[in-house]
Amino acid sequence: MSSPAVIEAIVREAFEDVALLIGGAAALHQLEDGLVRTMIRRLTRVRAQALSRLAQVGGPAAGDPAPDRPHRLHAAVEGFLQRNSRGRLSAQQEVARDE
Repeated sequence: MSSPAVIEAIVREAFEDVALLIGGAAALHQLEDGLVRTMIRRLTRVRAQALSRLAQVGGPAAGDPAPDRPHRLHAAVEGFLQRNSRGRLSAQQEVARDE
């Protein structure tokens, strides 16, 4: 079985992939700024809940460096990726920060 830090890193990478997918779709289809921000806010809530449940299982926060990213990202996507790469926050702190 993998350590909690490895599991957390995998979860964070998955959320980063989803955020990049949203950012790519936003750029490709010229989605409205408000729509992108709403999707990222909701993604932040889901991520906070997932990491909170993972924290209940135990283990330290993953401090893995961020992988390479595309040059242009929507501001909401960039903010999500920065928060995702940081250590653990409580679910309430995550949601409060994003609003």
